[in-house]
Amino acid sequence: MPKKEEGPKELWTRYAGGILLGGCIALGLCLLLLLAASAAIYLGALKESHMDRITLAACVLGTFLGALWAVKRCARRALPVGAGTGAVVLLLLLLVGSLAFHAQPLENGGVALALACLLGGCGAGLCSQLMTPRRKKRRK
Repeated sequence: MPKKEEGPKELWTRYAGGILLGGCIALGLCLLLLLAASAAIYLGALKESHMDRITLAACVLGTFLGALWAVKRCARRALPVGAGTGAVVLLLLLLVGSLAFHAQPLENGGVALALACLLGGCGAGLCSQLMTPRRKKRRK
């Protein structure tokens, strides 16, 4: 919740902390969803040929949930906070991919991954804006 005595420095710190922590939560959720998907493929419930679509869906859903948490923590500016969380998740995924596989991530479907991260983050920002009730102005 925003505080009235909060200055611009504290406000910026709260937004940055919310976006970074929301991005880490989103990355963890993405990885958990991918772990569940790989277990389902191992057990034969899913085909391995669907893995690229499953990866994008896990990225959208994980980013959506992490961005919802970040938007709730920041309490204002829902769309920029959601988009920022999506960008943080994308950067973390690109960092992990380049460190683990020594490959350029944009060569292997990185554009679709970028769109999935930004779609999940912006979707959470828009949903939270639509779900919050508007306060009516009081007339004197």
